Amino acid sequence: MLHLHSGCRKTATTLVVAATAIQMGTAFGDDCGTLIPAGGHSIFTARMASGGYRGEARTSMVPDVVKITWHVVTSTLGERSIEDSTLAAYAEGLNEAFLPMGIEFCFRAEPHLIIDDELMMNVSSHYHLRMIEPTTDAIDIYWCNSLSGGALCGVSSYSFGPIQGVAIQTSCEGHDDVLGILIHEVGHYFDLFHTHEIGFGYECPEGSDCSTHGDHVCDTSPAPPLGFETCVDPADCSLRISNPDCTDSIGPPLCPEGQQYDPDTDNYMSYTAIPCLIRFTEGQFERMRTTFDSYRPELHDASCGPLTNCQGDVNHDGLVNGSDISMVIASWGSSDPTADLDGDGIVNATDLVFILGNWQGCN
Repeated sequence: MLHLHSGCRKTATTLVVAATAIQMGTAFGDDCGTLIPAGGHSIFTARMASGGYRGEARTSMVPDVVKITWHVVTSTLGERSIEDSTLAAYAEGLNEAFLPMGIEFCFRAEPHLIIDDELMMNVSSHYHLRMIEPTTDAIDIYWCNSLSGGALCGVSSYSFGPIQGVAIQTSCEGHDDVLGILIHEVGHYFDLFHTHEIGFGYECPEGSDCSTHGDHVCDTSPAPPLGFETCVDPADCSLRISNPDCTDSIGPPLCPEGQQYDPDTDNYMSYTAIPCLIRFTEGQFERMRTTFDSYRPELHDASCGPLTNCQGDVNHDGLVNGSDISMVIASWGSSDPTADLDGDGIVNATDLVFILGNWQGCN
């Protein structure tokens, strides 16, 4: 909602239209289908007012385990929308991206297959897809070849949404590697908004109202919708400053005359070029952590159990890799039995050596 304090109706209407155009843009906003549900603005605002998204510093160095259930649309002939090897790579990428918020994802040994030729051709309703055999203690992530005829790359749910889960198309904007899109949508799942969000009020480039407008995260730079590669060069993630739509603000009376954006072009929650989706801020990690602590109780105390007999697979994701090293380092010097791989009573360098000796050694 835009906060218009003065001006005639024609001016107000013009500003609303202009702000909406900035939010949507030419083909902007269609690639992520995550919308704030009816009543969601008031729920989020009330939580902010009560301090619900302000958390205390974590004292434990051991990540909380959060389970993910992969759902894969498959044809009756056995053709799958995504292969296990790609899911394994995305699992590793998810863990690397979200470990700083103090969680570690684990996964079912086998994905849940949705055998349906019509859905294999196209998923016309992501709501319908996300209602197919959801789990009660995990993040449900659904994979398909085509989402809304290719118009959507992904869609997710906020903690205050009626239909939960994440749906992802296996390619986006010509890119087959959609890890950044997946991380973007999981960010929504933990109550992050787009960096160009205007649903709570238009955030001017100078950012003085960052705690009440925009995405409500003050260490993300105010931003227009970057339109994927419209505003950002994918080669070096630089802003195309020659395009005024990528830098100019809406102007008076919402913002002072002549202000220009200097947006983050590498933030997961922006519409930057897909290869540039690489970073969360500390404020975003805090929002996601407090969402997990306070508003995602269904994810607490989850356990996938050992998925393989891999020695050194600390997080039980079926791989021995950098994520397992991160868990050992997080427990360094403790007696955490999960990370104490050699059983000598302390987590130290010998446990790292144990991981390196079994690198990728799953069977």
